[in-house]
Amino acid sequence: MNKPTYAYDEEGYFPNNAQFCIGRADPFLVGVLNSPCAWWFLTQTCTDLQNGYLQALLIYQESIPIPPASDVQRASIERIVRASVYLTKSTMTNKKSGVSYDPLILAYWERVLNGLVYELYFPEEVHGAGLRLFDLVEQAKLPDINTIPEAKRLQTLREKFEDLSDSKHPLRIALDKLQTLDTVRIIEGKT
Repeated sequence: MNKPTYAYDEEGYFPNNAQFCIGRADPFLVGVLNSPCAWWFLTQTCTDLQNGYLQALLIYQESIPIPPASDVQRASIERIVRASVYLTKSTMTNKKSGVSYDPLILAYWERVLNGLVYELYFPEEVHGAGLRLFDLVEQAKLPDINTIPEAKRLQTLREKFEDLSDSKHPLRIALDKLQTLDTVRIIEGKT
């Protein structure tokens, strides 16, 4: 693999390739495994092949440490993963029909998700910098995509994106500050 390619199975189809499917529906695990933290772990433990590919054998993937999370933390990550899955499907559908899609919104949700995963893996460093991303996400009241009527989902996600991505919003400020932490810079190869 040359990037994280984990997904959960919403429909009950189980392919035989463990690196692509995480059981029947565990959005939390998918969020953690697709993070820069898990990818960095794999780059440190797997055989490096040509052109940025890793020989990510199952034994290495199974040894990725999964950080502990409270029920509230799990729920926050699951909401963002479900929104990202919806946006990805919407993007693919709209791309085929020639309608513009929302890659910036998806990228922002992924940035928020990665920030939360950093807080799970490195709480001392993140909190030591005065950052509490889970608290900011809870204050932002991210909606559960499953509770929004289908006709209003994309509009709701766009509106939430407009609010949370504003350069003056506390979550956006925290995400920008997160990028200055040494651990984040090392994991993302920005040192």
